[in-house]
Amino acid sequence: ELPHQFVEGSHHLRELLERRQVTVLFQPIVSLPSGTLVGYEALGRGEHPGLRGKSPGELFGIAAGMDAAAELSAVFRDKALELTRRNPRIPALFLNIHPAELDRADLLGAVVDAHQDTSGLRIILELHEAALADFEAIERLRGQLSRCNVWLAYDDFGAGQARLLELAEAPPHFLKFDMSFVRGIDSAPSTRQRLLTSLVGVARDLLVSTVAEGVETAE
Repeated sequence: ELPHQFVEGSHHLRELLERRQVTVLFQPIVSLPSGTLVGYEALGRGEHPGLRGKSPGELFGIAAGMDAAAELSAVFRDKALELTRRNPRIPALFLNIHPAELDRADLLGAVVDAHQDTSGLRIILELHEAALADFEAIERLRGQLSRCNVWLAYDDFGAGQARLLELAEAPPHFLKFDMSFVRGIDSAPSTRQRLLTSLVGVARDLLVSTVAEGVETAE
């Protein structure tokens, strides 16, 4: 028997998906040291009253139990693109892909259509490090996206097992280092600083642009 809270949460999430009750926050990405704005990352949030206070992770947890994680990810992404079309000044938009979407045949078509609808906007799809285990799917997706002038980023790199083989064999356009690597790096042990320096060097040798999450202080 399923717990009552899960059943209720599933019902609310199904309504959220059907009614598109979501919004998006836009996290700025800047180039240092100049501080020049180079783009935004779209962060989806649910707006169903019955799911108030639920984090994106909790929403995806409910969705996974319903086999609807890919659908939720697509709804967040569609909302981000809808809001972006109203603001042509956004130079680049980082959009998340859920690992469950790699099996969806319609993923590429939806992204290409969105790219055509947002003339002049650079679209970068973010794939969580955990999804890199499916190397063949990643390599195939990267090639397809490149042909459509859509870029790929590996997200939260270093949060789990840093998959250096995938980085070397199918390098993304962007590598986003997890905040656990970056936060407090100025006062971190020299071993951690050297590790991050080495990984940034590897990325640059592969012509991969790097993004740091967790830059929260001037230091």
